[in-house]
Amino acid sequence: MMANRIRLTIGLLQGRSKHVYISERRRLVNGCHKQRLHFHSFHDAPYGLGQQMRITTVRLCLRELQAGDLCSLAGTINNPRITRNLTRVPWPYDLNDAQRFYEHTLTLPPQSAVYVITDRSNPDRLLGVISYEGVADPELGYWLDEPFWGKGIITEAARSVLRHAFIVTKVQRLLSRCILGNEPSRRILVGLGFRPVGIGSVYSIARGRAVISQNFELTSKEWRYTTITETRD
Repeated sequence: MMANRIRLTIGLLQGRSKHVYISERRRLVNGCHKQRLHFHSFHDAPYGLGQQMRITTVRLCLRELQAGDLCSLAGTINNPRITRNLTRVPWPYDLNDAQRFYEHTLTLPPQSAVYVITDRSNPDRLLGVISYEGVADPELGYWLDEPFWGKGIITEAARSVLRHAFIVTKVQRLLSRCILGNEPSRRILVGLGFRPVGIGSVYSIARGRAVISQNFELTSKEWRYTTITETRD
């Protein structure tokens, strides 16, 4: 299998950039075709974005949330079938909520990143959001517009974001969770290599009550081992 050369362009707060070259083999989880990942720095990033990058995969472009996305964001996520499986997102969801979320992305802790998921051929079309946020142990979260469910988009996006978290941001452990009964999300997390670590209770703003969640974690060591194993198959 031919090795893909991945160029990581890391945007520094001082306005400079450095290039890190990593040669390794990658493939999508379904094994049907190789996945090429390209990382580009966000220019003139506001303080708080740290080393967040624009990432392109086979089908997707993951980029920063922009002020021009807010109407699309509010219209896309304002769907009870999406928000019922999230904990920190209200429903109904309006433009004011989108504005608050945008302002939140401008003041992220260092070990955090928020990406808008878009179609690579049309980066203005918002498909969803994926992020990892937190100070000590960041938590991976994601959502996707309903018409695109079941197409492997979150898995493709998440594999790229995990690489960014563990290689670029140098996170040592990522947490995640899904509301009990959300089987598609549980399968995604298990497929990414996350281990179940217990059951908990979390408040869902959209539902207006506490819900039972299944909690997961993935360490940098586990992720690296899984990645090496996959490239050898």
